[in-house]
Amino acid sequence: GGHTHEMGLLLHAVDPKVFHPRIYILADTDANSLAKARKWEEAWGAVEGQDWHTCAVVRTREVGGSFVYAVARAVSGGIIAIKLLWKHRAGLVLCNGPGTCVPVCLAAFVLRMLRLRSIRTVFVESLARVNDLSLTGKILYWFVDRIIVQWPSLKAKWKGVEYTGRLV
Repeated sequence: GGHTHEMGLLLHAVDPKVFHPRIYILADTDANSLAKARKWEEAWGAVEGQDWHTCAVVRTREVGGSFVYAVARAVSGGIIAIKLLWKHRAGLVLCNGPGTCVPVCLAAFVLRMLRLRSIRTVFVESLARVNDLSLTGKILYWFVDRIIVQWPSLKAKWKGVEYTGRLV
């Protein structure tokens, strides 16, 4: 999908030797993103299980799905995310839009507030978001370290977000 494509473009700017190992946290129903992550890593010559890992969390909300149901799934996803972030000793969460990143960022926030892990969180809003933040962006606005937008109109509308130009 579009978020996966944008993440791939963001990762082109990443030095795989600096950000090592990389953990891709994907929705449990997202085989497409898993295939793309494998392709990116193969291009770097990376070894799965050594240089990079994948982990699945429950999809928070399907398009058009119930918000009540989404909250229950987000709590479940958050518990899984806390375990994953702890196990892999994550130092940075870079995410770009799908609802799956909400419980992951919230888990990182909780671990940092409890002083158990120091995990930085960066949310890059989709290029498609011109007039307003996405629902994910509006939720994450309150507890991620940085929100980067790709349109100056969003910087003008949302205090504290960063605009550095087009990233993808």
